[in-house]
Amino acid sequence: MIFHVYGDDNCTYCNQTKNLLKDSNQIFFYHDIRQDEFAMRYVKEELASRTIPQIVSENRGVFDHVGGYKELVDYLAAESIFNT
Repeated sequence: MIFHVYGDDNCTYCNQTKNLLKDSNQIFFYHDIRQDEFAMRYVKEELASRTIPQIVSENRGVFDHVGGYKELVDYLAAESIFNT
């Protein structure tokens, strides 16, 4: 499983998201919405979100919108990826 994190380096929850994924040994790609116009449009238009971070999981070509940091914690726990 691969995660895509859409955020901004000045966002506390975005940084917590990156740290959580690193600490749980997850593969992820970080997309800075301030520097990547496509990422900004994707969050606004495809995910219909106005908040960051936004996390999307990718598993064998299937994409699933996880949500924000709190939803990621719940998602990882449900997938038994780490112990909460």
